[in-house]
Amino acid sequence: MAWLHDVLEDCPVSESELVEKGIPEKHVDAVRLLTKTKGVAYEDYLEGVASSELASVVKIADMISNLADNPTRRQIKKYAQGLERLSRNF
Repeated sequence: MAWLHDVLEDCPVSESELVEKGIPEKHVDAVRLLTKTKGVAYEDYLEGVASSELASVVKIADMISNLADNPTRRQIKKYAQGLERLSRNF
């Protein structure tokens, strides 16, 4: 499921197409939550992700991966905020 985390953002594919291809609905729901929507504040985005344990685990792994890729100070601060919020789920 994690390999799909950016698919709705980065590819011309819809949620319904994912379901049609056999991706389980719970995974499509998590991918939807992981998809950033223009105009949605980062804190609100995190709250949506936090509503799903599956989406939270994938986002935590994504942030840790991004931190290993020479992040800027701004990114470090952003990911710290995200990790702090999402880690409350566990």
